[in-house]
Amino acid sequence: MDDWIRLFNAESEEDLKMIRAKNVGIREAVGGIREMSLRKNLRYLYEEHLKRTRDRRGEDAYIRSQGKEEGKIEGKK
Repeated sequence: MDDWIRLFNAESEEDLKMIRAKNVGIREAVGGIREMSLRKNLRYLYEEHLKRTRDRRGEDAYIRSQGKEEGKIEGKK
């Protein structure tokens, strides 16, 4: 249990190095964390892509709603 707590509280590579657990699950988790940290650039690019996609969907929804409102106003005229 203590090893898991140390893992969750780790803030640096040095903290991860200090966790010398006998538990296979913890060793795998440490390896996964290291692998993810190597891919920070890829994760950043992916998150930027997701942000652009969400922003575009929001813009599209806004433009559609504005078009519907204009259409209703013209239809009433």
